[in-house]
Amino acid sequence: DIDSLAAISCLSKDHFIRLFKKEVGSTPLQYINQKKIEKAQLILITEDIPVKNIAYLLAYEDHSYFNRLFKKITGVTPQQYRELYKK
Repeated sequence: DIDSLAAISCLSKDHFIRLFKKEVGSTPLQYINQKKIEKAQLILITEDIPVKNIAYLLAYEDHSYFNRLFKKITGVTPQQYRELYKK
């Protein structure tokens, strides 16, 4: 979590977030969510795991939130993504 990352870098949480955003262009939470959604995209097209289980696998306790976040980032739902890109 962000508190741990800030502690490891010996910075306050607020200062860590500011520096991270300055260097990376997004907040730590946005970056983490982006990487999780990228992982979900890979799983969706390479595995036959139900979307709900993928959400839990990526540490999203609420699969509805995962679905909304996935659609916000990719423009389609996880199921639509699977149907579009699975070979």
